[in-house]
Amino acid sequence: MIKNLESLTVKLIGNRLLAEANDLKRTIDSISKEICVDISKFENVIDGYASFEEAVELATQFSKNYPVSLGDLIIDLPDHIDGVLIMRAEESKKSARVFQRKDSVQKYTDYYEYRDTATSNISPFKPEWIKELRYVDNSDPENPDVAYNNGHFLHQMTAFIGPVNFYWEIDGKKYSSEMNTGDSNYITPFWKHSFATRSKNEDAIIIAVTFAGNAARARKEMYHLNKNAMSNYFLDNRNNNNAKSLLLKQILDDRCINNKMFDQICKKNNIDLNLDSIKDGDKIDDISLVKVCDAIDISPAIFDLPNHTFENEVVIKKKDFNESYILNDNKAKPDYKVSTLAHNKRMPQMFGFEFEILGNELNSNTQLKSSLHSYIYNFGDNPVNFSWVKENDKKDNLSNKIMPGDSIYVEPFVKHAFSSIDDNAGKLFIFRVSGAVSLEVQKEISSFAATDRLIESSQWFD
Repeated sequence: MIKNLESLTVKLIGNRLLAEANDLKRTIDSISKEICVDISKFENVIDGYASFEEAVELATQFSKNYPVSLGDLIIDLPDHIDGVLIMRAEESKKSARVFQRKDSVQKYTDYYEYRDTATSNISPFKPEWIKELRYVDNSDPENPDVAYNNGHFLHQMTAFIGPVNFYWEIDGKKYSSEMNTGDSNYITPFWKHSFATRSKNEDAIIIAVTFAGNAARARKEMYHLNKNAMSNYFLDNRNNNNAKSLLLKQILDDRCINNKMFDQICKKNNIDLNLDSIKDGDKIDDISLVKVCDAIDISPAIFDLPNHTFENEVVIKKKDFNESYILNDNKAKPDYKVSTLAHNKRMPQMFGFEFEILGNELNSNTQLKSSLHSYIYNFGDNPVNFSWVKENDKKDNLSNKIMPGDSIYVEPFVKHAFSSIDDNAGKLFIFRVSGAVSLEVQKEISSFAATDRLIESSQWFD
């Protein structure tokens, strides 16, 4: 099986080389001559006969000779099969490491115990099990025993288990909230935050699901462009009018439209808009903005920018039993009881759930399916049965028992279901986010003339 996976991965690298050759308007034969590599090496990679190391070596030579990033050519060897990766609690425990932070007397003492949980080299998640080791006897956000971090690049969804205090800081002001099992939050990248336990007897744990958004997937280009260049990309999204003004000016620059030309466009189309007054802070009239879009032939949707509010910088959601709902109550015992976790409108492809697994008939319980990547953690006291199968896969469903503390990564479009064991309800946290194939990518590829050719395996001419 591993050898077959390696062969398939080598073929995919061959597909990538062929696709880039097409983009460079070269044949494999012409490239082999230009970089003095025997064409048989290309053929062996394309056919999957080469080793992974040989494929990487060929990709490296290709990248050195053409303006193509090596990272865009390499397909990682799979770290899981059949669309699912399971990490057992015992394996997670082996990854445990404790980090210290300063306390109120500036002494370093144990603060968190971290453990890895299920993830994959294609997953957008970096989920961690984190036990809070610093005890506090109050919920004061200014408590000197609370050590705030500096915030981080990744978005974070958090599910809480036990008596955890959550702390965060926005624009220099600190806040706190007492959280309990089933509560959740969302944290915007780079806001400072921290967690502590308010119990000396009970475990206080968080499942911190950090994940890459579109910005993280653009990191390589950001690093190349450097901080000065990147600063030009920032829109003042916390002031919607300023953001629209900056974006309009950027679009006009991109279209080679100067102030004089813009004034002429506005005059010709009866648009009451002046760039200088906009730069001085005047509000942009939405009707005028739509007229500008029509005049320069762009979609007004480009100005549909997220509205930032204080409430969505850090989102707190306490578990509300009245909001829970049942999935499939058409039988004696319903399948699942579902509670939604913290959400943010700025992140339309981010969802979290608490599932209580009620039904004990695995083959008939509701199958779940998502276009998003899924991360699942068993935080309850009982094991659950888990079955899955890739969509359109002719194989029989696979199944496994998921014990307390086990976690799962599930690829998009893998159908999966859960059931309780011996009528003992299981409890799961489920998180879903988009990967590199985001909704924007989905919209773009859906307009292609031949969607079956996304993974190129032939030359662009016969």
